[in-house]
Amino acid sequence: MTLTLLFDLDNTLLNNGMEDFLPAYMGSLGKHISHLAEPQEVTKQLLVGVQAMVAANRPGPTLKERFDAVFYPGIEIDYETAQAPLEDYYQNIHPQVRSVTSPRPEAAELIQETLKRGYTVAIATNPMFPRAGTLQRLSWAELPAEASDFAVVSTYEDFHFIKPNSAYYAEVLGQIGWPSGPVVMVGDDPERDIAGAQGLCLPTFWVDPKGEGPGNCEALISGQGKLEEFLPWLDSLSEEDLTPSYNQPSALVAILNSTPGALETLTRDLTAEQWRQRPVEDEWSLVEIVAHLRDSEIEVNLPRLQLLLAEDEPSIIGLDTDIWAEERNYIAEDGPQALAAFTEARSQSMDILAELDEVGWQKLGRHSYFGPTTLQELVRFTGRHDRLHVQQVHKTIDKIRD
Repeated sequence: MTLTLLFDLDNTLLNNGMEDFLPAYMGSLGKHISHLAEPQEVTKQLLVGVQAMVAANRPGPTLKERFDAVFYPGIEIDYETAQAPLEDYYQNIHPQVRSVTSPRPEAAELIQETLKRGYTVAIATNPMFPRAGTLQRLSWAELPAEASDFAVVSTYEDFHFIKPNSAYYAEVLGQIGWPSGPVVMVGDDPERDIAGAQGLCLPTFWVDPKGEGPGNCEALISGQGKLEEFLPWLDSLSEEDLTPSYNQPSALVAILNSTPGALETLTRDLTAEQWRQRPVEDEWSLVEIVAHLRDSEIEVNLPRLQLLLAEDEPSIIGLDTDIWAEERNYIAEDGPQALAAFTEARSQSMDILAELDEVGWQKLGRHSYFGPTTLQELVRFTGRHDRLHVQQVHKTIDKIRD
């Protein structure tokens, strides 16, 4: 079975209660940079930064950018001035916070077995922390701490949403390359891990359940139990049981919200030449893919949403947008600029989708290609279109970097 597993870290693979970890973490950080700002103010502004990340609900800046925009002005310190002390903190002081955590031997055994089986494994920890601290927590759990061991390790540098926003889970899958097979989320927190993942209609396994868990998607296969009970539960199910459909409105919103951020992270370090490089002669380059997504959003998806909500059963004209790549010479464009324009247009679409109720999702229209349709069905087509092109971007990057 080709399988993608998303594992929470804290209190799932590592005994690490936030009620102990956060005071130890924030206290030691505040003390270490007390020559720059009062420790109490550091703690206060750390929490302000967290709230800025929690509030992220549209495509745009990374979580780190949102955090930095409020934290450094809050402690009245220039960003560059703080970097050397912070680097020293994570290298020499943060390891001491390990004392409030403890490894779970069954977790290390589980991860080793899943990697041995050839499963795609992502560490889907809430991306509220820097990469340096997150990799340390992996080592405290006695898990592999090399990025190459996992498809994704989520940190605030590379993500745009946090738990329980279902767009976070869509972004994890987007950064992996939108795997088409079974996917399971494993975690301990009923809201952040289970409800958040179920908003994307992912099957879930609730670790060490306490009380009744949530259930947001009908007929969703979900299990619960001790961590060592996960693999027997997994092995009892078929590939079909564990393959998400992504058809519910909550999942569609999450997918569309996540696509610009996933693309930003995947393409962040590319050169202009790599953006324009075609893996083979008859395949699109990265800039052609992103420009196609941009123009499809601006000229097709967004106007259709507006039309469906403004009129009763309007006629919707089907368009062949693939021919625009040559007609509009996408390959000559600037990749990051095309992505920024796509992000802006998608944000406008998300503003519309956020206001929809059940009646709005079922608004009727008549498509010139396939007849009667609903707003939800058209958004489902957009979500599938997004996933296919993110897969294409992922494969293209692999090819041009070989």
